[in-house]
Amino acid sequence: MNGAAANNNGRLDFARIAGWTERGARVLDLGCEDGAMLAYLEKERGARGVGVDIDPANLVRCLRRGVQAVHSDINEDLSLFSDGSFDVVVLSQTLQSIKRPTAQILREMLRVGKAAVVSFPNFGHWKMRTQLLRGKMPSGPLLPHEWHDTPNIRYCTISDFESLCRAEKLAVTGRVFLSGEREARFCQNALADLAIYKLAAGGKA
Repeated sequence: MNGAAANNNGRLDFARIAGWTERGARVLDLGCEDGAMLAYLEKERGARGVGVDIDPANLVRCLRRGVQAVHSDINEDLSLFSDGSFDVVVLSQTLQSIKRPTAQILREMLRVGKAAVVSFPNFGHWKMRTQLLRGKMPSGPLLPHEWHDTPNIRYCTISDFESLCRAEKLAVTGRVFLSGEREARFCQNALADLAIYKLAAGGKA
């Protein structure tokens, strides 16, 4: 389901998400692809993970990694999972390719899990802005497709996502902004190419 490529082989985003994951936590990974993140969390944090993906080939890849995964379309509701059945629900670099309204999927994630972790390519990155100024639709390592064949349908910036969280009364309990293999410490909406958020429902922070 993920519409973007990994930004580096070291996967700094995996490490930051692991830092927000308690040891032994129950983790649900939506759009899990080949199960790499769940395998990492299981190894580093002793997490008990379940992945969800619509592509049968990805389920086979998960199986080869020893990762549990189920076949389901996350564009539908998450009724397969009961309220509070996971500690953390992860949506990693998949938000931009989901057809459902963003607020709806975030609410579902926080119904199923105690916390939600969401990462997405930042469309406000300076390289994206420069391409738009040249009259071209942006593309790059995290958005590798051309406008005519992209699975991505929702481009957002860090500022956009922050506004949505405020409107939906979602508590932001953690933020990490990455620029390649480093953290962006300032001017994140222009300098970060990947944003990672940890969320809780209003009043849970």
